[in-house]
Amino acid sequence: MSPDGLDPQINAFLPGALLLWQKIHGHVALLAIALCLHPVLGLRRRARPSRGVRLSGYLASALTLLGSALGWVIYPAYRVHLRRALYAADVRLGLAFEVKEHLAFFALLLALAGAAVLTQSGGAAGPTLRRPIRWAYGLAAALSVAAAILGLWLATMRGFPYQT
Repeated sequence: MSPDGLDPQINAFLPGALLLWQKIHGHVALLAIALCLHPVLGLRRRARPSRGVRLSGYLASALTLLGSALGWVIYPAYRVHLRRALYAADVRLGLAFEVKEHLAFFALLLALAGAAVLTQSGGAAGPTLRRPIRWAYGLAAALSVAAAILGLWLATMRGFPYQT
C-alpha cells in the first residue's frame, strides 16, 4: 500500500489517465455496436453470409472483446475510486453499474457466439445458420446499447473526472 492507502498498481493511474481510458473504452464499445449491426442487416435477405458480413462479424466480436478488456483494465480503479462513492450517492447508481457490467458481459458472450457460428456458416449448413447469426449479433448490439446508456448516465452522475 502507498501512503495514500491505494494499491501502487492502481495509484499509477492518474485521474486524467483513468478518464482517457474510460473514453477509449466507450468509443471502442460504440464501434463494436455499429459493427454488430452489420451482420444483422447483411443477412436480412441473403441465405449465406458474404465475405464482408463475415469480416464485419469477426471485427464486431474482436472490438467487443477489446472493449471488455479495456473495461477490465479500469475496473480496479473504479472499485477503489468510484464504487463507494456511487453507492454513497445513491444505491441505484451502484446497482446500475453492476447491471451495466452484466449486460456488457452477456453482449460479449453473444458476440463471441456469433463469431463461432460464423466460422461454421461457409459450408452446407450456411443457410440454416443465418438466423442464429442474426440473433446473436442483434442481441449483442441491443445489450451493448443498454450498457452504453447506463454507462453514459453513470458517467454524468459520478465518473472519474468528478472525484472529490
